[in-house]
Amino acid sequence: MKRADRDIREIWRARGNVLRALAGVRSAEEWLESNRKAREQRARLHQAPRNVADPGTPLRGEAQVHGPKGAGLRVASARSPVKTLSFGSTRRFVKVSAKQAFARATLRFRVSKTKSRHLRAGTITVARWDGESKRFRLVPHSGFNIKRGYAYARISRPGVYTAVGLPRDPRLVTTLRLMRAAEPWSSQAKWGDLRRNICQAVLCNSQIGRAVKQLVTHGDGPLADAGYSSDDFDGFTGGGSICDQCLNMPGPDLTPEIPLLPEGGDVPVLEPADPVVWPSPCTTWESIGPTNVPGRITSLAIDPTAYPDGHRVLYAGAADGGVFKSVDSGTTWAPKWQDQLSLSIGALAVSLSHPNVVYASTGRWVFPSGFDGLIFPPGVGLYRSDDYGETWRLCAPIDSKYTNAVAVDPANPDRVYVGGEYGLHRSSDGGLSWDVTPDGLSPLWRFVEGTRTDIGGISDVVFDPRIAGRLLIGIHQVGVKESLDGGTTWHELAQDLEVVTSPYAPRIAFGREGLHGTRFVVVKIGDITRQTFPNTGDYGRIFASEDGGAHFTELTPVNDVTNGDGADYYTYANALAVDPKDEKRLITGSVVLQGSTDGGLTWPLLDMSRHVHPDIQALVFDPHNHLRIYVATDGGVSESTDGGDTWADRSNGLVTTQCYHIGVSQTSRLDVGITTQDNFCYHSSGSGEFASFGVFSEGGWIEYDPDDANVIYADDFQRNSAAKSTDGGLHWHSLGIKTTGLGDTFRKPFALA
Repeated sequence: MKRADRDIREIWRARGNVLRALAGVRSAEEWLESNRKAREQRARLHQAPRNVADPGTPLRGEAQVHGPKGAGLRVASARSPVKTLSFGSTRRFVKVSAKQAFARATLRFRVSKTKSRHLRAGTITVARWDGESKRFRLVPHSGFNIKRGYAYARISRPGVYTAVGLPRDPRLVTTLRLMRAAEPWSSQAKWGDLRRNICQAVLCNSQIGRAVKQLVTHGDGPLADAGYSSDDFDGFTGGGSICDQCLNMPGPDLTPEIPLLPEGGDVPVLEPADPVVWPSPCTTWESIGPTNVPGRITSLAIDPTAYPDGHRVLYAGAADGGVFKSVDSGTTWAPKWQDQLSLSIGALAVSLSHPNVVYASTGRWVFPSGFDGLIFPPGVGLYRSDDYGETWRLCAPIDSKYTNAVAVDPANPDRVYVGGEYGLHRSSDGGLSWDVTPDGLSPLWRFVEGTRTDIGGISDVVFDPRIAGRLLIGIHQVGVKESLDGGTTWHELAQDLEVVTSPYAPRIAFGREGLHGTRFVVVKIGDITRQTFPNTGDYGRIFASEDGGAHFTELTPVNDVTNGDGADYYTYANALAVDPKDEKRLITGSVVLQGSTDGGLTWPLLDMSRHVHPDIQALVFDPHNHLRIYVATDGGVSESTDGGDTWADRSNGLVTTQCYHIGVSQTSRLDVGITTQDNFCYHSSGSGEFASFGVFSEGGWIEYDPDDANVIYADDFQRNSAAKSTDGGLHWHSLGIKTTGLGDTFRKPFALA
């Protein structure tokens, strides 16, 4: 065995010993993966300053709440909803009540020095008790005014609120970090056993206790030698010993200060005397492509400005590559997404009144959600750019981690709506704060006998560009709703659409300058209950209205689900657009691209030469040249300049390939092989342009023989088979091994012994 291999195995063995001692976990690999996922899902993900919600004026009395007139807001002291308090608790609870729903209010309540002395004042924030999930949730725009001694928060609902923060005592911080690391197992293992091991490792450890006592009493000892002072160890938690409190601590869901933990080491943590040596992480990354294999583009947006040179400014959102921008009508693209917290773009929108304002929501909503986190990674909320997509800031958090639509008020760039799996989120201040529009639109996920259903996920949000305050939303398995007051009240859009009893992922499009203007509305719905095309899955039912949605007429349905995936497929790939000059010209797509020039009587295929990749994700018309159309697909972006008759690829610069798996040769000859989402299998010997292996439709796993780079193993999950090549991928032969299928575990891994 090579020395390097022995060293690596020793490191892994040491890690496993540490993990078994702390939490009873038997697999270091499992721990690392779970810890990575937990860190990615941390709730503290926005960059807007918390103090925007602080009035900064003296607080009169013990608590105050200010909001809209008529809401009947009141605040009073309250009891804790849980028996045992967390380490970061201030033991201060207040209850906000209201006579009617409100969009925004400012809450303040006093927190004495006695109740906060054990906390780092700069970390104190406000948490709300969520009675439905039985847990505390941090309020995004909240904090602590150290000078005036009160906690503050911008709130949008009544309930019990408290102030929490990170403890000063490094023993408590260490314990919280261990609890966060163990959180992924809290639903599969007995939390009491995990908690007991964590508490005994630090807070009930007699040696650490004696060292702390010596430092506090005499000011010396090993902790003093390590740079700690007695001020660092203030374990005040409201009575009782720290060990007893830890042993009776509720689960991590009831420890609201855990998300406040930073990634770095700016909060003191007790390190082991002989720490495990971990390999140094990579500090810089360099893209190696593929530059010639564009992947799934989920969304497109076009600048409404008519530039003198005739070129259009376009924005493209990738499923796993961030945001790209083109200033030459899609001829070339440049990445505009560098340090953001998510690469998964769900939707894009450009403000009509202020085109410098661009919004990008993260995490693409798809149902069914069996592939969540694999090819549909979760997002972190909404980003906003005020300089045409050059720089971005993360807005305040929203509940939805998967989004499907963003809409901006045509007259107000700060009024923005995001549709996701948890409903419709509305902001009137450019994303600094949010409220969820009422009328029963949220929450929208349901759990039936332990199984999640996505009834109510928002599939589309569309503003009427002519009528102020009017917008339409598509609701998965519910239908289409209309609001005439900016989303405050809603009503069902026409009874004619109710003929679809199970409307899958409704898509909506307005006319512009045609015969009926924006009174012309088209709705496309997947109907899982009807099937007229044998052996090809369910079809899309399309309805058109000429009176703004008061009445609809059903058009000829489209058979654009050609592979038998059914109406579910409309949540994955579905687009609809109306020619801004001619409402008789309609374009739609799911697997394939279809168009109509007779108002929906016929739907011929538009791309007979197959220049458009399958799986249609988005469609946009050039507002100044209705014959120019752009389409986003699983293979990049395509353009038509003749109304859809012919198409050309416009993906130069879109490095957006979704790689399922990467294999790297271990010999002196470098070769990198990748399997991709919907784009075959490729390899490269160092060039940014990758060459196709040519035989796999959509591979799942790939590995190189460590002693011979010409020997490669791969599997094709769509064809449910594994293959081997002995000449570097030129020729392949089946191994006779069935690997996986769409109905089985998605992409089974394999390894070479």
